[in-house]
Amino acid sequence: SPFLLIGNNTNPQGNTLERIGRGNFFLKISDNSTEDLEPMTIGILNGDKVRNIIINYLGFNGKDKTRFGINAKITTNFQNEIEKLFSMGVQWIRRDFDWFILSKNRDEYYPEKLKKLEDLVCNAHKRNIKVLGILVYTPRWARAAGCQGNYQCRPKEADLYYKFVADMVTHFKGLRIDGFASDGLKTEGNEVCNIEVDHWELWNEPDKKGYFQVPSTETRLDSYWEYILKPGVSAINKYSARRDKILAPALSHHLSVKDDDNIERTKWVTMLINYMKSSGNRIHGFSYHMYDNVHQLYKGDDVINDFDINYIRAELDIKGFKDLELWVTEVGIKLNNGNDQFQFEFITHSNFINGIKPPPGITVENEGKVDKFFYYAWYYGPVEDDHGLLDQNFNDR
Repeated sequence: SPFLLIGNNTNPQGNTLERIGRGNFFLKISDNSTEDLEPMTIGILNGDKVRNIIINYLGFNGKDKTRFGINAKITTNFQNEIEKLFSMGVQWIRRDFDWFILSKNRDEYYPEKLKKLEDLVCNAHKRNIKVLGILVYTPRWARAAGCQGNYQCRPKEADLYYKFVADMVTHFKGLRIDGFASDGLKTEGNEVCNIEVDHWELWNEPDKKGYFQVPSTETRLDSYWEYILKPGVSAINKYSARRDKILAPALSHHLSVKDDDNIERTKWVTMLINYMKSSGNRIHGFSYHMYDNVHQLYKGDDVINDFDINYIRAELDIKGFKDLELWVTEVGIKLNNGNDQFQFEFITHSNFINGIKPPPGITVENEGKVDKFFYYAWYYGPVEDDHGLLDQNFNDR
C-alpha cells in the first residue's frame, strides 16, 4: 500500500524520511530541499497549520507513531469530520459509548443508536484512526436505588454493567454486513465495513459527583471498584479472550486535591494497584485527566516538573507494574473567549506529555513518562467550554 511519508531535515531525531501511516498520497516536508515525491496529490493538506503543529510537536517524531488523540464529539456528518481529523494528523478518537443512550432494556439496544457508533468506527477505520470507547453512564432502568443523580448513577447491580460491557465488546468486533453486525444484533445499515474496537475505558471521572453518583452510604472509590472496575475488567477479558486493552480509572483531577468524598486522590492509584494484585487481572493503562494544573506546566521555555505524572509512574513501577502504560485521556487549554495564542504556546511547549525529544532550548523534566494523550477538544463551541483546536465551523484556529 502507498504510505504517507514525512521527511524533515531538521527534526530532533535527524530523520530525513519517515513512514507514519497508510494513506493515498506522499508528502515531503523539508527545510532545504525542493525535491518532490510522486504523486503529489496533497492539496487539502498543504499549509495546514494545525496538522503541522501535530506533526512537529505531538508525537510523529517519537518511537510510537500513535501517541496523539482527540476527544471528539462527532456529529452525524461522520465521513466529512473523520476526513478533517485525518487531515489534522489525528491517530486516535476518544468517544463515549453511552449505556443510557444505547440501551432499551437489559436485553435490547436501539438499532439506530448502535448504527451511529458503527458509522463512526467504520469511517475511522478507513483512515486508520483507532477508537478508544468509554463504557459509561447508566440507563434509568438500571440505576441504584437511593442515588440522587441521573445517568451518572452507579448501576444497581454489578452484573448489569458486566452485561453491557460484554455486549459492546462482542458487538464491536468484526464486520457489519447486510444490516447485521457479526454478533447478530440488528442494525440499520447495510454497508460492509470494519466496526472493531479493541481499546476500552471504564467510565469517565468517577471521582467527581458530576460524572459518578452513588448512594449516600457509599464512597465513589469503593463503588467504582465493586460496580465498574471488577465487572468491566472481567467482561472485557472474557469476551475478547484477553486481547482487548483496558484503561482505568479516567481520574479527573490533579492528585493534590481530594475527590468529592474528601478522599485523597492518591488512593485511587493505590486502589487500582490493589485490585490488580488481589484479582490477578491486569489492565493496559492508568488513565488520568489534566486541567487545573495545566497552566503551571511550563514557564517560558522551561517545562516544570509535574508531580502527578511522576507520582503515578513511580507508584506503578515500585509496585511491580512497570509495563503498565500511563494515558492522559483528557488535557486542554481554555482559549479565553476564542484567543488561542496560549493554546498554541502550550501545545508547542508540551512535549513532555508524550515523551518525544523536545525542540532545542526546551527543558523537559519528565520526558517519556506518558504513553498517549488525548487533546480536549477538537473544535471550539459552547459545549466544549471554550476549548478547541478548530473553530465552530471546523476551520483551523
